[in-house]
Amino acid sequence: MPNLKNSRGKFFEVHKMPRDRTFWHYFLEQVGRLDEIPPEQLQKVSQWKPERSNCPELTATLEDLIENIPPEWKEIASNIFVGRVFDGEVNASAWTNMKAGIIEINLQYTFILSAYVAAFDQYVESLRLILKGIGLDSAEQLVSDLDNRLTSTWSQLDDSRSEWMDARLLAGGNPALLHLAPPDRVQPREDVVVACEEFIIAHELAHHLLGHTTSRKDGGKAKVTVDEVVDAADLHRHMETLNGSQVKELRADILAFMIMANVVDYPAPFGRLYRAILGSTISLLALAHVTDTWVATGNDESHPGIIRRYNVIEALTEWLSVNKPRGEVGDHPLGLISQLGGLYSIAINRWLCQSYPDRVGRIGVLDTADALLTALETIEGRIPG
Repeated sequence: MPNLKNSRGKFFEVHKMPRDRTFWHYFLEQVGRLDEIPPEQLQKVSQWKPERSNCPELTATLEDLIENIPPEWKEIASNIFVGRVFDGEVNASAWTNMKAGIIEINLQYTFILSAYVAAFDQYVESLRLILKGIGLDSAEQLVSDLDNRLTSTWSQLDDSRSEWMDARLLAGGNPALLHLAPPDRVQPREDVVVACEEFIIAHELAHHLLGHTTSRKDGGKAKVTVDEVVDAADLHRHMETLNGSQVKELRADILAFMIMANVVDYPAPFGRLYRAILGSTISLLALAHVTDTWVATGNDESHPGIIRRYNVIEALTEWLSVNKPRGEVGDHPLGLISQLGGLYSIAINRWLCQSYPDRVGRIGVLDTADALLTALETIEGRIPG
């Protein structure tokens, strides 16, 4: 069983960071931007003391997860230290050492998440313009403009990939801020970035709860919960042909989704379910693009391909919501997962075009809108009422 004091001490021992201030104070100092912070804010940042995390935002995220998990898991979760780090892969990880339990998330990964959330926001806005209804005279030009906007967005993401993959690079700012969002979209985008980080932390926490980071084999209630979900949602088919490590990753995805949606012991509230859908799918999309892991190409790989992981999230969403009526404004989780499926289609198509340029043609926003309308029409008949 980890101990919070040991967990915190081991993290700082390994990463050689100051133990008495927030990560952001240390980061801004490293990149020479400490003088950009107003004095009163700088004082507040420098006086913050790490306890559960070296970052205030991650502390709040972890405490929210602890509040929403069953009592049986709170002791383990309360003794985990979550740290934001510079080094390592553009990813997140969970590990233990004696009586220390650690979750780490790479800073570059957070920066990347912001860029992908911005891409999703632009994608939704493009579809909204298409589906609002437009005159025939303007349709061709509008579709062309929207296609160019989406193409430009994904080109920017592609151009940044080499920098994000460079573990030596210490970014001086968030790449998403290079193209500032409209004022009314800044906060919604930041909220989704927080949701992405919450899923990532929940996934790593799930590894701890399931006993994947220790010699403990049973996993207790966590294992029972995942086993029941796999049976009820018919997820066995997604785990066929996978090796043991890949199965563990899918099981951690499942438990993380259930924790984040707050449905382990309770009915699925739409608000939490939407947050889990967005956080899981966008964080996985970003990881796939940056690390080029759309599909697993060998049985010796530790993680399954992102397409398979997305299919599990999609199946979980359907299982948890297909029998529920629409929300107050006509919303439904199956509508959201369909929108995200369209975004995945664009991203996968772009990857295929780059990998097999002689055999694959690029799909545009009109193709995506048409496919989305077909999917929503199918969903329409399956939602009660």
